[in-house]
Amino acid sequence: MMKKWEQKITYHCAPVLAGVKPSNLVMFSCAECRDMWKTLNEYRAELGERGIEIRVFSSAGRAMIFVYRPSMLAECLAPAEVQDFLVRHGYARDMELKRALDMLAKRIVSSGEFPHEIGIFLGYPLSDVEGFLSSREDFLLCGEWKVYSEKEKAERLFALYRDARQRAVGKTIREMVS
Repeated sequence: MMKKWEQKITYHCAPVLAGVKPSNLVMFSCAECRDMWKTLNEYRAELGERGIEIRVFSSAGRAMIFVYRPSMLAECLAPAEVQDFLVRHGYARDMELKRALDMLAKRIVSSGEFPHEIGIFLGYPLSDVEGFLSSREDFLLCGEWKVYSEKEKAERLFALYRDARQRAVGKTIREMVS
C-alpha cells in the first residue's frame, strides 16, 4: 500500500514527474516525515538517473520537498531579465543551479516563510512574479499562481498540470516516471 506522504508528493509533483513543469514544492510537518526518509533517499537515486532531483528545505518545524528537473529549471533561470531579477534579490549573476538552490534554502530558513523569488524557481513567468510582488490586484487569472500576462499560455499550462495530476491519482512516484 502506498504511503500517504508518497501520494502527496506524487500528486503535487505530477507535472514535474511527467516532464511538463521544472519543479514543485510539497510541505510536510516533521511528524509526517518520520517514516519517509529512507524511501525518499531510495527515490533520490532512482529519479536522479531519470533527470529528476529531490532536495529538502526545512524551516520552522516543517520539511519542504523540492522536486525538480535540473535542465528545465536551469533553462527557466537563464534569461537575462530573470538573472537581473535574481540579482536584485541577492543572487549572483549566472550562479550555478546548486548554488542558487543553496541560496534559496538559506532564504527560506532565515525568513521562516517563502521568499517571493521562489516563483521563478517554480517556473512561474517573471512578469507574473513581478506582478505579484507589486501587490497588483489586476491579475487576469488565478490558478497555479496569479497570472498578470499571457493568460492563454497560463491556461494551457494549468490544463497540462491538471492532466498530470489526474494521471497521478493512485500511482507511485516510480509509476509516474516510468
